[in-house]
Amino acid sequence: MSVRTSTDSKNIIDCIQHGVIITDLKGRIIYTNSAADKIFGYGEDQIKGKFIRSLYGDEDVTPFLKVVKTCFHGESVKGNWHGIKSNGTKVWLDVRAKKVDNVDGFPGCVISIVEIDKLIQTKEKLKEVKALSQNVFESSTDAIITFDKDGSILSSNRALRDLFSYKKSELEEQSLNFLLLTQFNEDDEDKLLGLDLSVDKNLTGESKEMRGRNKNGELFPIEITVSRVAWRNKKIFTGIIRDLTARRNLERRIIESGQEERRKIGSDLHDGLGQMLTGTRMLTENLAKKLKIEGSKAAEDVEEIAMMIREADEFARTLARGMVQVDIEKKGLSVAIQELCEQTKKLTGVSCEFHDFEDAEVYDHNLALHLYRITQEAINNAIRHGKPDNVKVRLSNNERHTALYIVDDGTGFSEEKIPNEGSGIEIMKYRARVMGGIFEIIRTTDEKTQIRCVIPNNMQHFE
Repeated sequence: MSVRTSTDSKNIIDCIQHGVIITDLKGRIIYTNSAADKIFGYGEDQIKGKFIRSLYGDEDVTPFLKVVKTCFHGESVKGNWHGIKSNGTKVWLDVRAKKVDNVDGFPGCVISIVEIDKLIQTKEKLKEVKALSQNVFESSTDAIITFDKDGSILSSNRALRDLFSYKKSELEEQSLNFLLLTQFNEDDEDKLLGLDLSVDKNLTGESKEMRGRNKNGELFPIEITVSRVAWRNKKIFTGIIRDLTARRNLERRIIESGQEERRKIGSDLHDGLGQMLTGTRMLTENLAKKLKIEGSKAAEDVEEIAMMIREADEFARTLARGMVQVDIEKKGLSVAIQELCEQTKKLTGVSCEFHDFEDAEVYDHNLALHLYRITQEAINNAIRHGKPDNVKVRLSNNERHTALYIVDDGTGFSEEKIPNEGSGIEIMKYRARVMGGIFEIIRTTDEKTQIRCVIPNNMQHFE
């Protein structure tokens, strides 16, 4: 190498991944590193001493000569030109060049080259993949949204925009809370979606039921499944949102169908079995009177049978009244729950207290009926499984939501075995979800079982 440089410098240049060519200002090649030899398909020193023109095609009249001439004037050069390999094939090159002052004691030109055919192909493939990904994203039937850890919306697909009735431009740089309303756990109010997105944990597959709010301000039930994606050293989140309106309507129809069946069974108990027991009781009482007049010893046994039939009659009629739809519309929810507690105490001997706070009355008949049935089922479950001495029911209402609590001091369950299954619990959960609310059952610190049901007051989707 004639360039006045040390062996160490040559070794360093030879390790550079880009091709390096050094010429004098006439365009004669003085040095090429191994990367340049590889690009053009020459062996070591095979092109040394040749003119730079030998490395470009006849149709490219100016490229490499332009590089040298520009260097001669002390200007930097950069551009993309075709080169010619030793086998005559073309190679597309990214070329950069700059004048140096000491090549064999005279000014020269240092040219760096990078083969960009593969780079261009890769870019084209990336464009195709990006276009495909965008097409899949836009055409997905699931509503998809991406957002950062602060809840700022990054992108949304067509299904999401249709679901919330917004244009793409209207959602840019908006907060996710612009579309979604959190549920009613006060501990979650400072967290986006009730999830602490700042915590370094895997959120993949974690779903949460919430309420969506469309452009017209209408609320509707949704489920969002959140996953985290690492992108350019940042944490972004993807949410897949599903509209639960149809599912909630189906659940409501199932519950209403169950209520109708319950009403029929209650009517049959009251009008059928109840009347049969009443008739049997009257006949038995008359028989006991006759036997008593005749001085028969069997009179006392018949009287006892008549008493047992009377108790069975009263029990059947009480059950029937509980199964037939309660007249909440006239009495109000608070009065209905109070009567339920009194009946519970009378039939089971378990203390059942009801407390309502301030204006706790619920004026929506359907909502009141669902809350009554949840209370009824919760009390029955507590007595059947927990054997409590005391059950307390609390109803409260504020401008945001209505809250129902049922607490008992029965045997309950361990924290590791919180009941999540069973027809009674599932029905209560269904009722809460149909109303757009939440339902939870926990074991409190003072070893009591607590059921909590919280329902939002804005119930457009429940009508």
